[in-house]
Amino acid sequence: MKETIIKLAAVVAMVFIPLLATAQWKIGIEGGLVHNTLLVSKCYDYDRHYTGATNGIIGIPVRYDFRDWFGLQADVTYLAKNYSMYRSDVYAGNSYDYINSYLNIPIYARFSFGGTKVRGYVLAGGFLGAWLDSYVEGNQMSYFQTDGLSYSDYHFDEKVPFDSRRDNRFDAGLSGAIGVEYQFAKRFSVFVEGRYLYSLTDMQKKYMLKQPIKHNSAFAFQVGFMYTLTK
Repeated sequence: MKETIIKLAAVVAMVFIPLLATAQWKIGIEGGLVHNTLLVSKCYDYDRHYTGATNGIIGIPVRYDFRDWFGLQADVTYLAKNYSMYRSDVYAGNSYDYINSYLNIPIYARFSFGGTKVRGYVLAGGFLGAWLDSYVEGNQMSYFQTDGLSYSDYHFDEKVPFDSRRDNRFDAGLSGAIGVEYQFAKRFSVFVEGRYLYSLTDMQKKYMLKQPIKHNSAFAFQVGFMYTLTK
């Protein structure tokens, strides 16, 4: 038994010591635009219509390269997953723009290819996160007649309070990205990236029967810089 353990330890050391000897730690900053779409099962919501919205994304990526072609990457990202909703038919005139702030921590396997200075790469993994806050701005019709047959409407812009019975503030899903990185100095590089984040978690808890399911689907385009800590 001891001999088997020693042999396994030797094999592990033979594999990982060369990797660690050539590994590199890198840290950086990234930011750009994110376009989010709310994917909703319609159910009985025939008069509710959802459209996507664009806002910002910023993050701090940390990377550990085992080889020039393979590494692991984790980000701490602050982004907005916004969407708009308007109503039709008898409720036409009601519109709502939702601004939802999230903290996401994606973890990726990173595969790189190309030359010494310009390299393409692919990220594949998932993310965990939290829904931080929510605001809504829009117009609401008042269905009490004020002058004959006309209806009045009012504009609102306010913070949306969370309801622990209804709102699911835990966020998790799948993510992937494709990009190009340019090494312009010994320790500095710049990159351009397109990223996709799909939330597997519903924005709502199961608080009523036949409720519509709501998932976020976000595309991000961002640029960033990386600094090599170890060589």
